Amino acid sequence: MKALMKLKDGGMALVDIPEPAPGPGEVKVLVKATGICGTDLYGYSAVKPPVVLGHETAGEVVEVGEGVKRLRVGDRVSTETTAYVCGKCRFCQSGNYNLCPERRGLGSKVNGAFAKYFVIREKSVHRLPSNVDFLSGALTEPLACAI
Repeated sequence: MKALMKLKDGGMALVDIPEPAPGPGEVKVLVKATGICGTDLYGYSAVKPPVVLGHETAGEVVEVGEGVKRLRVGDRVSTETTAYVCGKCRFCQSGNYNLCPERRGLGSKVNGAFAKYFVIREKSVHRLPSNVDFLSGALTEPLACAI
């Protein structure tokens, strides 16, 4: 599949990469809308190239991994930027997983949404209400930053 990837030399390129498959506790999302953040344009220290950029996104669940209980194929969703955490540290245990020292962000340390599909942990995915379109759903992350 085609994806926009940040390269080690600091540039970006449209590249072909394998389609991802969800692992245990993960869902595969078909991207329907993705915003372009300043961090996507200019990069920042958390980005570890090569990586597919994009974290302001909404889409449709097309596949679920083993153990996924809350989401189903066909669900319309938006995601948080936290793709993976350890689940064991004091921050994760207290619900402050955004502070996990092992946190890996969507589009910075884990391939993101500037592609047809991406995978992410179920706990970072939220169903969109029926009255929220995909374009509006992609704005949940920047809106959350402003609240």
